[in-house]
Amino acid sequence: MTSSVTSCLSADLEELATSINSVYDSARPDTFWELESLFHSFVRSGGITRAFNANLREMLAHPLRPSSKWHVDQITLIEGHFGLYIGKAIPGSHQEDCINTSASNAMVIPMGGAIDVKYFKAPKNWRPDVYNEEPLVFEKQATFADGQVIKLHAGRDIFHLTVEKPICLVKLVSLPSEMFTWSYDVQKLTPFQMASTLGNDDMLKTAFLFSAEAGWADLTDSILPFTKHSNHSVRWEAMKAIARLSDTEVVRKLLENLANDPHPHIRKAAQNSLQKIR
Repeated sequence: MTSSVTSCLSADLEELATSINSVYDSARPDTFWELESLFHSFVRSGGITRAFNANLREMLAHPLRPSSKWHVDQITLIEGHFGLYIGKAIPGSHQEDCINTSASNAMVIPMGGAIDVKYFKAPKNWRPDVYNEEPLVFEKQATFADGQVIKLHAGRDIFHLTVEKPICLVKLVSLPSEMFTWSYDVQKLTPFQMASTLGNDDMLKTAFLFSAEAGWADLTDSILPFTKHSNHSVRWEAMKAIARLSDTEVVRKLLENLANDPHPHIRKAAQNSLQKIR
């Protein structure tokens, strides 16, 4: 189905990509919003309407698997320094199970029906990189009709999407400008998951864990610089690996440095660890 959709849209996609590249500068996030008219024109064009009629209705009709995630229910049209996707929203699906923060700027257009969006406020003094168990505060609700543009701002919008019937969503998404995304319980409005938006960081953490499990002490010097990584979770995973691979004096010096880390979780963990080895 993916190839048939993209073949229906090949000329439209090429034209859109060229137009977007002439406007969008991923180093300047605000230029993303200058793409609204281009994006809206593309979605309302004859090409995507034909693709919707020919292929995407089949996508909506296909039942969701119990463990389905966006990658199962989404077609990638363009992916690079911005992404263009067609997904689906179905009543009662996993998309309605949680409230999410925005890590990227995004514009979403519903096709085939309306969508309700609830917006929430984060707790006072909330930071996206620090766990905060306080609940969200409901702010407002809006209904977007078929063909309307929904704007989701990175680092600002916290939202929950619901639909009354299966519809398609066409999404234009910038590169992530926030390092983490949060998911909140729909009923309690409290957080239950924080995830990194940077796949390379997750691979680094896996590599540190594997090195420690394998006992590869000769990699200590290679891991050491990552105790100063910009992502606090990478810093701490590097520290944990070195603690298993190096001697106590090296570990003590690193912990003393991390006891003054800018991130409160790292400071506390380092201070607690220092007390255990003194």
